[in-house]
Amino acid sequence: MLTNALQHGLPQAPSPAERPIRLGLMHVGPRIMAAVADPSDQLPVARDPGWLAENGRGLHVIACLADQWGSCTTPGQPGKVVWATFTTQ
Repeated sequence: MLTNALQHGLPQAPSPAERPIRLGLMHVGPRIMAAVADPSDQLPVARDPGWLAENGRGLHVIACLADQWGSCTTPGQPGKVVWATFTTQ
């Protein structure tokens, strides 16, 4: 998620220093939630990478490892958050 934010979330921002990428981790009960916020309003879309492609598999990896994942924008606020939850027990 962090790599996707670095690759796809910063080009639309005026300056990375003005609108940084943020990473959050939260442990709630038997779950951990990881969330990455970036300045792009474009929600992530899983794609089918070519057999020899060097990228395009990140969301597939998250979908396989996480219990749930998703993304959202906040009305009136720039950017998006991509999140995933993982069971710890």
